[in-house]
Amino acid sequence: MLSVLTLNLHSQRDRWLGRRELLLSGILDELPDFIAFQDVSVVGRQVNWLARQINARWGNHLYYWVQIGRHRFRPTATGGTAILSRLPIIRHEKIDLGHQQVALLANIELPLGRTLDFVSAQLSAEPHMRQVRHEQIMALSSALAANGRSPYQIIGCDLAAPPSSRVVHRIKENYISAFEHIHDTDPIATYPTALITHNITETTCVDYIFASTVINIHDVRFFGRQPHPADPNLFPSDHIGIIANITFPDVTI
Repeated sequence: MLSVLTLNLHSQRDRWLGRRELLLSGILDELPDFIAFQDVSVVGRQVNWLARQINARWGNHLYYWVQIGRHRFRPTATGGTAILSRLPIIRHEKIDLGHQQVALLANIELPLGRTLDFVSAQLSAEPHMRQVRHEQIMALSSALAANGRSPYQIIGCDLAAPPSSRVVHRIKENYISAFEHIHDTDPIATYPTALITHNITETTCVDYIFASTVINIHDVRFFGRQPHPADPNLFPSDHIGIIANITFPDVTI
């Protein structure tokens, strides 16, 4: 059985030096096989630090990783997405979603000649951009339906949209929401945590793991839901992550 984690890192804003150890501890406790990070500080080498710390503290090379910036012309100037994998990454590519948003796809080697297309994606977050988000999810769906893609596909994402939205309904036409599959409904809220206390008017679910219908989902739970024991306002991120246990037909690991 393998595990998948998705989490919006909130870049290096709001007490990153304090919360990064909390995040690192949580990852070391779970050791997910595949991790999708959104809102990554590429220029700050945020994921480089995390991956190297995990590998060093585990004592060997545990994770491969890739990342991309979301700005088309200045790839290290703004936030991006990243993928960590305990299995070898064969190749990776950028999927242009439009409006300066990109998704990252990593084709990952599974046993017996199989591969997984694992995606980390983040859509435009501004409330007035509902139509833009729908266009972005259509662009992502189209890219993932191209000839030559693996039948095994998993998307870890921050869609900036609740389960009732047209964006989520669209992606569910082709993929299963892992959380909904196990718990019969998507989370009530994954954003924000108490790390953020200003200008928050409501809580909502925006974070999801979607999987191809041929993938077996066995368990789904939250990640990063607990604050630091000595500080009730210090969380790994302003988002709560989701982690799922999965298996693939005809693939034994």
